Amino acid sequence: MKKVESLQTTLGGNVSKLESLLNAQPEGLSTELWNLHQRLYEQEGPWVEGYIYLASPADGPSTLTWYPVNLHPLSRGYVHIVSSDGLEYPEIQYNFFQNPLDLYIMAAAAQRVQQIVSTPPISDWIAAPVAPAAGVSSIDDLSEFIKENFLYTNHIQGTALLAPREIGGVVDTNLKVYGTQNVYVVDASVIPVQPAAHTQATVYALAERAAGLFTGAK
Repeated sequence: MKKVESLQTTLGGNVSKLESLLNAQPEGLSTELWNLHQRLYEQEGPWVEGYIYLASPADGPSTLTWYPVNLHPLSRGYVHIVSSDGLEYPEIQYNFFQNPLDLYIMAAAAQRVQQIVSTPPISDWIAAPVAPAAGVSSIDDLSEFIKENFLYTNHIQGTALLAPREIGGVVDTNLKVYGTQNVYVVDASVIPVQPAAHTQATVYALAERAAGLFTGAK
């Protein structure tokens, strides 16, 4: 399958394992949103991006840090209002790695990074790995390391989906909150599926759409 071949080319990993994970509809994800993810997979867009940092402190050795980032996580958490007090923090449940594909992608991406940095000419500049340690290189071992050490990134989205109400949507195609008269949401929270890019351009497009709706412009 194209989507399996695309991800396997990017990350490596076991093809049959990838295929079984990719074809299993995740718990808590509606059929409609699952189909959106499937279309993304078939388009062979980016699966993983990497944040690379080089630090050269005056009082110690230089370090190279390489964070792989899963661009299309399937795990789904929630944000719930807990009272009528607008100043009270909501209940937030992330459900990181609820879906096994998310963890497998991160472990396979980490494994690919290990392969890259152990290959010349990059390896010529690296004395030794720091974290994970040199012996942590299998998918299983990297999965355990990731569960203990992962971070989330800054492009938070999807807490107020633009989608039909019956599948968990919060706003309609006019960005109005269901069940309200004049409450609209115009930010990244309405984006239903993580784009394989920085979210800024998508939010600009949403703002343009909202401006047209509110002013009557076409």
